[in-house]
Amino acid sequence: METCAGTYAEYTGLHPVYFCEERHGEEPGTSRSEKEIGRISGWRLRDKMKTTSVALVLCLNIGVDPPDVIKISPCARLECWLDPSSMQPQKALDAIGKMLQAQYERWQPRARYRMVLDPTVDDVKKLCVGCRRNAKNERVLYHYNGHGVPKPTVNGEIWVFNKGYTQYIPLSIYDLQTWVGNPCIYVFDCSAAGLVVNAFQNFAEQRLKELQGAAISIPSHPPGILKGTVRPEAMQDCILLAACSANETLPQSAELPADVFSSCLTTPISMALRWFCGRSLLKDHGLSLDLIDKIPGRQTDRKTPLGELNWIFTAVTDTIAWNTLPRELFQKLFRQDLLVASLFRNFLLAERIMKAANCTPISYPALPSTHQHPMWDAWDLAAEMCLAQLPRLLSGDPGTEFTPSPFFAQQLTAFEVWLENGSQHNSPPEQLPIVLQVLLSQSHRLKALILLSDFLDLGPWAVDLALSVGIFPYVLKLLQTTAAELRDVLVFIWTKILALDRTCQADLVKDGGHIYFIKYLDSANCDHLHRAMSAFVLAAICDAHPRGTVACLQAGLLPMCISFLKSAAAEGPSLLLQWLVLLLAKLWEGSPDIAAAAILQHRVVEILAPFLMHASPDVRAAAAYAMGGLIRVDGSTGFRDNDGEAVDMNIPVNDPNFVIDEKTRFAHERSIILHLLHALQDGSPCVRLEIAVALARIAASHNLLYGAAYQARMKSILRQENGSSVRDGSTRSGSLFPTLSSSPLKSMESNNSSQPEIAGSPNGGRKSGFWPSVLDMAPCVKESAPGGTFEAVYPDSESSVGHYASMDAALVGSGFYHHLVDATVALAHDPSPKVGDVAEGTLKTMAGLYPINAPVPASSRHNRTNSWSFSWKGGSSYPRSASPSSGSSALMRRHVEGKSQLHDTKSCASISGDLVEGTKKDVGGSSDQTTPSLRLPSSKIYEQSRRQFSHPSKSEGSGLPLVPSSLQKDVWKWVERRHEASEQLVKLNARESVANFGAQTLQVDTESADGIADICFQPLSRLIVSGDLTGTIRVHDFQEGSCLNKFRVAPLQQAQPGQVDLQTHRIFLGKSVYSGAVGLVLIDILNDLEKPALLTCARDGVVRIWRDFLEPGHQVLASAWQALPRIGESYTTQMVKVGLQLAVQRTPPAVFSWVEREGHLLCGGGGTPSIYTWDVQNELCCAKLSVPRRSDGSLPRLTCLSGLENSPLVLAGCDDGTILKYDTRQQNTPVAGTRVHRAAVVQVLPEPGGLSGRQISGSVRGDLAISDDRSDTVLRRVQAHKGSMSALCKHRGLPIVATGDRSQLVRIWSADGEQIAAVRSHSSFLTNRVGPVTALRFHPFQPLLASASTDAHLAVYSGL
Repeated sequence: METCAGTYAEYTGLHPVYFCEERHGEEPGTSRSEKEIGRISGWRLRDKMKTTSVALVLCLNIGVDPPDVIKISPCARLECWLDPSSMQPQKALDAIGKMLQAQYERWQPRARYRMVLDPTVDDVKKLCVGCRRNAKNERVLYHYNGHGVPKPTVNGEIWVFNKGYTQYIPLSIYDLQTWVGNPCIYVFDCSAAGLVVNAFQNFAEQRLKELQGAAISIPSHPPGILKGTVRPEAMQDCILLAACSANETLPQSAELPADVFSSCLTTPISMALRWFCGRSLLKDHGLSLDLIDKIPGRQTDRKTPLGELNWIFTAVTDTIAWNTLPRELFQKLFRQDLLVASLFRNFLLAERIMKAANCTPISYPALPSTHQHPMWDAWDLAAEMCLAQLPRLLSGDPGTEFTPSPFFAQQLTAFEVWLENGSQHNSPPEQLPIVLQVLLSQSHRLKALILLSDFLDLGPWAVDLALSVGIFPYVLKLLQTTAAELRDVLVFIWTKILALDRTCQADLVKDGGHIYFIKYLDSANCDHLHRAMSAFVLAAICDAHPRGTVACLQAGLLPMCISFLKSAAAEGPSLLLQWLVLLLAKLWEGSPDIAAAAILQHRVVEILAPFLMHASPDVRAAAAYAMGGLIRVDGSTGFRDNDGEAVDMNIPVNDPNFVIDEKTRFAHERSIILHLLHALQDGSPCVRLEIAVALARIAASHNLLYGAAYQARMKSILRQENGSSVRDGSTRSGSLFPTLSSSPLKSMESNNSSQPEIAGSPNGGRKSGFWPSVLDMAPCVKESAPGGTFEAVYPDSESSVGHYASMDAALVGSGFYHHLVDATVALAHDPSPKVGDVAEGTLKTMAGLYPINAPVPASSRHNRTNSWSFSWKGGSSYPRSASPSSGSSALMRRHVEGKSQLHDTKSCASISGDLVEGTKKDVGGSSDQTTPSLRLPSSKIYEQSRRQFSHPSKSEGSGLPLVPSSLQKDVWKWVERRHEASEQLVKLNARESVANFGAQTLQVDTESADGIADICFQPLSRLIVSGDLTGTIRVHDFQEGSCLNKFRVAPLQQAQPGQVDLQTHRIFLGKSVYSGAVGLVLIDILNDLEKPALLTCARDGVVRIWRDFLEPGHQVLASAWQALPRIGESYTTQMVKVGLQLAVQRTPPAVFSWVEREGHLLCGGGGTPSIYTWDVQNELCCAKLSVPRRSDGSLPRLTCLSGLENSPLVLAGCDDGTILKYDTRQQNTPVAGTRVHRAAVVQVLPEPGGLSGRQISGSVRGDLAISDDRSDTVLRRVQAHKGSMSALCKHRGLPIVATGDRSQLVRIWSADGEQIAAVRSHSSFLTNRVGPVTALRFHPFQPLLASASTDAHLAVYSGL
């Protein structure tokens, strides 16, 4: 979607909201996504059925009444609307049978019909067995009319005749079940038909037990194979419709036909209108039953009166069933079989009519009572309006026209009213089935589609309901239309469907629906949003669906997408660019031929590379994913379907445009990975995750070269740990894996200049924005001299590993794969666990495949192509040597088998796709020699992006701008809170004095064993957040003193001797130590009024963003990145009795400043010569400001940073008292530098309380300087503290500042330098002593001041 912060600020006028998008929440592919998919999986029926055989059994015995029936006079006589007494009995019987068949054929014309009239038992058996034989596994309809025989018996028998028609012969329902089989539907039109239903269920249970016993006793005959039986599990496919209950008799009223139940089932419109006519006031105004038979039109023509009535009747009965039946039962009865659906719609009418005659039709499965449903009133109104026109329509006037019913327009209006306030928590809309019926009408179709799209936009639950009611065949058929006005809304609807259910892709391809979206994508008159949606639909069609991919490729989609990207500006719509790139990735996913064509013919690497620098993190991640997908991993040569069979792609494999040799492929893949390395320090974890996956792919594709580099690096580690530098006790600067600076990448590019030009090669020296090329923020960068080259230890030239390294160096320049290993290690200690786990999994895999002492076989040295046939999924062709037993090999085993020291999260296998799954025996080795069976880590960017479309995206009163659902539903709450905050600021500004500041104090004991580094208030609440020097966050209610949540921003884990710690890049050779402690220097609240996020900044330059941190134990790491380069750490080593003890001389801490309105995070210090400005909305570094060196060449140490809201000015305080001023609009060097203090600056406060032109700063010597920020002249200097000042802060709305020192004193000052209040440790109102002050923070909207101290106490002072 479009960036959350920008979109919401644009459409609401509020402050931007950060880190609230899909990529900042749960991990892709977690249970939430699975639940969403499972929630809609029930709409698609597993087995679509159709009724192919119909058995009609009529036992009328015309002229002879049954002995147990006493008929009234006059009584009902009509059978199938024929009067049997009007003709000879046999002719009447034949005519009734033919009429019944004709009535059924109207609902199922393709079924095979058979009938027996007044049959014997043998006739019925022959009929049923024949129908089952013809139907096979399809459904059989058995219709029984028993008006001429006695009622069914209590024992479960119906009656037929003997051959001479002199006796009634019982027919057991048990035998009937055997003959008819399953699946089937029975219609019993006779008195006491409920007895048949009861007996049928009893016999079904008995039969199920018998069949289960037969299956156990005769294993060789599975269920369903035994002669004369059916499958036990198929008994549930029996459906029964009975005319009345067990103790009831069919109605005999002369107003109704004798077969009123069958008439309702087969001729519902005639039956409903006749029944309605007898109760309507229209009968007194010329309406008669004769006119009903003359209603003009056909039932299949919706423009005629009869067709419209049938259309409305279908909509009404569907709506009644939808709102009454359980979803699963509705699917089974109304969506599985067309004939069954028609019969059950008509059954609802039968219940209504027969209930009025004191008769209750029953069914199996049983349905709830619907005869009094309110929708019947709507049907009566529509019928009355139609019947009222009959005299005029039948008058013979040629100018008379039929007036359509307003039924559907009224129902659409009702649906629109529901949508105004509808939500998941309300009852579902009753009109949803009617909306689908309206799609059949051209006059209402557009409005119905728009309302339907509004409903689908409410969320996944709405899509679930729409699919369950039967939207899919309607919208699939509409793709055949050419109406231009429907295109946008159809694209939107299909986007919502495919966002939740990918299985629809097969139906789209089968019906050619992909062509519709390809044409839409290529059209010139569509907006960016819908074009992006069409790209998503096409990507969903290609996702894990080879035939869909082939169909899209054959339609020319690949060059079309590339053409769009070529013409798209870098600042183009991010959503469109994101999905065009993802669509490209899906087109070549799993097909090396298509990837080769994209590289060679279309030069796609050159096209995608600029998008790695796009402003949107989603676009950058999509580009990294697409480029990583171009790296060939396995030996597949084309698409394969789910059965493993090759799919014909209709692509000439002998065409040189689709064939790429190994040497050229390797060169292009190296070019791709070079481009990706430029984005290695991207601020978005999603981008870095895709780079980690790409590095895993390159490690699998170039496994021997990468593995050789890995072995070389590990040997250099051991040489460093066991070398003379340790024995001599010298001080050295270095790391376990020396990391890349900007110079080695330049060296790699320059060394590669002698090679032929490669598409997309970064030889032009392109830089990654303001950031160094590869990794100048690595844990330790070692330079031989300023601007010097990278210093690394390479393997011995005579070794086999060195042989392969030199071969690679001859091809692409010195140490290419060594740099790839370094980049993987850099990602392994990434602050984001999901990134670090993937990279660490790659390193662990390399450690298992390439032990340090395993030589490369000679055959592999001279046959590189065969060596590259290694399959990442199926093991390695690399032969295994003897099991390592030396000390170094044992160390590697501990590295592979030891617990990760990086992240306190899921195991690497669970995050990186079970990278190490198991073992596989070596073909040429002994049985005890095994190699890992591996699987590549999988990308999550597509699933993560796909879920964006499943959320509501339409804002009220607009077209289709995308707004996150979590923000859209809380917009009014947000406005209310912002208004409340503004009112509090107004009240604060109206105060004449805050002289009583400190009169009331609340104390909170955080129970922290270390000093508190920083604190902040949660606005509009009583919560205060603190962070200590070990990286522990605590959330307290400062009025009650209770702790609501507590967690660490990074885990503290124990490192065992001999284990490699990837976070510190050291091998621990001495006693156990703890690693991973993070010293916080700044915490702040983002999105302070709603959807709050916690910003934590550590002294090592790592920034972490936490969501849901106010809920105990539910905090989620939304994002994390290295905001400041790690220049290096100097380690002093000396021998002691217990082993090797490491004494660390740390670099200066990083300093940060958060500028809320601008959405910028300023960071500097840490020994770096620059100040970096991070745009948190786009998660990238947007500016780099240089810190000038002093005259003696030394670099000043930054002590504080301040940014000014709505201003390009940046202020930086230094350790010598100088304040640097930057104007980011002009240059990256200071526009002014004034030494305001004689000691280190504690803090610089521009415009305190909103006073323009005023600036207050303080130093560690305790003096305050009030300056004019325009002329940089000091207006007043105040000695605020006699001792050392340790903290300084300002209020957002009041012109006051607060200072604190190490001598336990807090003072409040006006913006003019006048002291307002002081809080001393010996004040009588204090219940606890105030320790040395470490941090101060004002409440943003209230006169509250919080003070943190080294003794783990928080003090809150009130100015009320």
